[in-house]
Amino acid sequence: MITVTKTLTFAAGHRLVGHTKCSNIHGHTWHVEIEVGGDLRGDGMVADFSEIKDRLGKFIADNLDHSMLLARDDYEAQNALRPLNVRVFLFDAPPTAEVIARRLLVQARGSFPGVQSVTVWESPTARATARPALGATP
Repeated sequence: MITVTKTLTFAAGHRLVGHTKCSNIHGHTWHVEIEVGGDLRGDGMVADFSEIKDRLGKFIADNLDHSMLLARDDYEAQNALRPLNVRVFLFDAPPTAEVIARRLLVQARGSFPGVQSVTVWESPTARATARPALGATP
């Protein structure tokens, strides 16, 4: 098996309710690495980088880029941002790097069954990686 990795970038704000420092609204330039594995296709590729960008990049651009990433139950921030018409993307859990990686893994596996992992970098020194469970099918 050969793996290829495509890196995408987006900017977004978030907050983690109850966290000492991160309960304040703040932002990051997030980097996302999508690793796809498999055998070489007839065209000599495992996956076309432009297809990864087009499929997962579109989801990121349409939903996460320049958005506020919030937990579904963070009503305080949602209510504060509503009058400002800020684009918000809601997660079922606090929007940590781990939760974002897991959500992007689900999204990526819908397009690329050979996805091995999705890594989300919150900063140059902090990242979270989500991998499919062993034996899991897309």
